Amino acid sequence: SLILQRNSMRWDGKVYEEVPIAHIKATYNNTHIQVVSFDNQPFSRTSCGTEGFQNAKKGTAIAAQAAAMAAAV
Repeated sequence: SLILQRNSMRWDGKVYEEVPIAHIKATYNNTHIQVVSFDNQPFSRTSCGTEGFQNAKKGTAIAAQAAAMAAAV
């Protein structure tokens, strides 16, 4: 049966179900990023504020990029 077959899709050598998931919440004032495993175990969590940006600078594209790079490491 087709339903019982395991999905063989791969991404960079990993089974698709095992690829980490990035949850991104972007607002006007800040960007929160959380990377979790396929079974919802957290790998990393960061935001523009935790990367050192303060006040209105947290809402900039540069701050969001810095937070994304920190979450990816």
